[in-house]
Amino acid sequence: MTRTVALIPIRSRSKGIPGKNIQEIAGKPLVHWTIEHCLESAEIDRVIVSTESEGYAEIARSAGAEVPFLRPETLAQDATSTEAVMLHLDEVLRVQGYDYDAMVLAQATSPVRRPGLADRCVRRWETSGADSLLTVTRNEAFFWRKTTKGLTPTYD
Repeated sequence: MTRTVALIPIRSRSKGIPGKNIQEIAGKPLVHWTIEHCLESAEIDRVIVSTESEGYAEIARSAGAEVPFLRPETLAQDATSTEAVMLHLDEVLRVQGYDYDAMVLAQATSPVRRPGLADRCVRRWETSGADSLLTVTRNEAFFWRKTTKGLTPTYD
């Protein structure tokens, strides 16, 4: 059986929508939806939120997630990559002596998931022989950009 950790990265300094990860959506903070999905998974052993904010950490803990550390400020900047946050969690877990086989990255800003999605993804990854798995959704929207000629499509 695969030992799996879920990482939910949230930071408190969102500029586009201030406080977006903790804004109430359908009666609870946005991050709660992702935490709950991961906690319901039979395939995920630990649900860990990475944040630099003690206030955000308390909100995550109230939904049942672990927040075993506060992320360094250097990893909570606008330009900080998600990969850097994943590598930081890996380093912390290895220093703590926690061995795991897979990390599920679950973004709080994508809260709408079908029940069991995390379980199906972990099982598919286990049987596929792939080194990673990514979920996507079909988007058939038209994308346009403003040019000197007016609005032009960004697709062929």
